[in-house]
Amino acid sequence: MFIQDIIDCEVDTCSSNGVCKDRLGGGFFCICDNGWKGVHCDENIDDCRHNQCAHGAECVDKLADFECICMAGWTGKTCNQGL
Repeated sequence: MFIQDIIDCEVDTCSSNGVCKDRLGGGFFCICDNGWKGVHCDENIDDCRHNQCAHGAECVDKLADFECICMAGWTGKTCNQGL
């Protein structure tokens, strides 16, 4: 029995945030760029989900990164250094 390889990656299946790879016999999978997830690499990973910011700082999600908005008197990537 011969299984024809179907090319599913001819269309932009993985958005612009990943690379599409065909599966033998049909179907595809996406290899997502850093900071993206999902079947089509169209979901930004929430880098604030574990909120690493200290001392009441606000966490702002970025692409494959996060930023802490520090309260007065604190500094550093996670606001853990006193001024």
